[in-house]
Amino acid sequence: MFGDVFVLRKLNICQHQRIFVLLVFLALYFVGQLGTAFAEKREHTAHVHGIGKLNIALDGNDLMLELMSPAANIVGFEHEPENEEQTRAVQEATEVLQNGEKLFAMTSKAQCSLHDAHVEGDLIHEDGDEHEAHHHEHKDEHKASHHEHEDTHSDDHHANEGVHSDFKVTYHFECNQPERLKSLEVLLFEYFPGLEELEVQLLTSKVQTAVELTPKNFQISF
Repeated sequence: MFGDVFVLRKLNICQHQRIFVLLVFLALYFVGQLGTAFAEKREHTAHVHGIGKLNIALDGNDLMLELMSPAANIVGFEHEPENEEQTRAVQEATEVLQNGEKLFAMTSKAQCSLHDAHVEGDLIHEDGDEHEAHHHEHKDEHKASHHEHEDTHSDDHHANEGVHSDFKVTYHFECNQPERLKSLEVLLFEYFPGLEELEVQLLTSKVQTAVELTPKNFQISF
């Protein structure tokens, strides 16, 4: 299976398809190699506050990274933004997550540069009209009945306690000299204090490994 990943480089498919397929192969490879126990462990920790996941695949000159994290690690909450401060927190976090060259420091001799980054999340609304309309509707309800608003707010509060929201980010770096890529420092911990641990899966032509990163241990060796 591992050898098949690198055959993809020869196929005539678009870049985003290659990235997606490589990351799927990466996940399948590790599930197969590390066994059912490891897979079950990861399933149980699929959404645990403080813990995120990072998949890394190097194929020729292409370095692909996929970051997945509960929203609580990134913005401190998982419910829909309830005020301007929370809305701004989501927007600012999205901007930071898009800046992959600040979040990942690589061996300079490898000459890697960010080609593109794509941020997805349950709290991200590309069309703000619907969210704004909901906001105004909520205000109208508040004016109509203060008591009803208190009951609704209480129900929303309890409902929010069980809400799970996530961020997913894919990065595509191009490295002019990938053979000189020896290490990668993950600097996400500096920008997102709520992130306490990253479960990393790394797949290259020479290395296949799983590691755990923390704010004190944030470097990966290739």
